[in-house]
Order: sequence, then structure tokens, then C-alpha cells
Amino acid sequence: MSDDALLEEYSVARASFDLSMTDMSEIARNSILQSGFEDSWKKKWLGPNYSKGITHCDETKTHVPLIRAKFRAEHLAMEHLLVHLIAAGKGREVLQEMMVQFGLARDAHRNILLNSFSEVPSFPEQNQL
Repeated sequence: MSDDALLEEYSVARASFDLSMTDMSEIARNSILQSGFEDSWKKKWLGPNYSKGITHCDETKTHVPLIRAKFRAEHLAMEHLLVHLIAAGKGREVLQEMMVQFGLARDAHRNILLNSFSEVPSFPEQNQL
């Protein structure tokens, strides 16, 4: 056991959930964002523009790739939009459209794979895809 309880907790989490160093960096960044530390400390650790959102945190300070931060921000925005649509009573329409779009994407993906091989490799048969 170390004298630093926080370091110990992070080490246990990393080992227990098989987290990468990028995962750990993202957890640390989020901990700082949500902490009660003064703005000056957050600017020092996250970069001067951190308060504009997670995509404005300094990648060289947080070690969280910008593409990962953008992915999180986009998906959070989509979840908020979906919640608002459901609250407005349009949940069933949205779900129906999502199912159609998923089906189109799945069919396009399947067609690309089937057209790339003269025979479908070992699994599953063409009719099962």
C-alpha cells in the first residue's frame, strides 16, 4: 500500500478493469473537470481553454487524444438530443428512423463484404448474413 490513497485507487481500477493509459488519462481529466479545484489549477492541468468544453482541453497536458474527446462530446450531444425528442413525444418516430438507417447501413456493409469475395469464407452462409 502506498501513502497516496488516490494513486492506490487508480492503480486498483486500472488492474481490475484492464484499462489503458489513455483510459486512465481520461478518467484523471474528468476528475479534474468535476473537482472543486480553483480555476487557476484547472488551467494549469488542463490548458487555458478547458472551460469551453472537453474538446478544448490541452491534449499535451491531459494525454487524451482530441479524436477521443470529440467522440465523447458528439455522443453526449446525440444522447441529449434523443432525450429531448423523447420528451417531446417523438421517441417512436426517432426509433423507427434509427431502425431504418441501421438496416440500410447493415445492408450496405454486407453487400461490400459479399462483393469482395467470390465465396463467403467459412462462416456464415450468404443467406444468413
